Amino acid sequence: MSSRIPLAAALLLVRLCAQDPTATLVGTVDATGAVVTGAKVEIRNTETNAIKKIDSDDKSEFTAPNLTPGIYDVTVSKNGFRTLHEANLELQVEQQARLEFHLELGSMVQTVEVQSAEPITVNSPALVEASAGRLSNTLSVCAKKMGPVHADPS
Repeated sequence: MSSRIPLAAALLLVRLCAQDPTATLVGTVDATGAVVTGAKVEIRNTETNAIKKIDSDDKSEFTAPNLTPGIYDVTVSKNGFRTLHEANLELQVEQQARLEFHLELGSMVQTVEVQSAEPITVNSPALVEASAGRLSNTLSVCAKKMGPVHADPS
């Protein structure tokens, strides 16, 4: 019986040494069921601020192995889509956690800069105010009638 105790202790020691002291995060990124390739996945350990960056593959999947157990914030971004966040994700030793991100179309911001070929000089504040109002109304009407305006590169 006494020979079984050292054997049991040795087996327990081997099992403890064989444990992987890290965690893995796997997941998918899609947009209404469509594949999203190249989405940026940023995984930040909130305790150490260590960051791991990976991209989703051609199947919309990502895998982040060898993460230190702890609390993580995960951010997923892709041009043209809203950025998504998952906060306070706790990863434990030998855990394989799974997240699914469903991207939504983001708002498009467009800036138009208009420059005059020659400076405009106006002496009357009332004329400036009246002209600005007419110009604003004219631009609104033109935009509604014409749709998007593209600049001539020449």
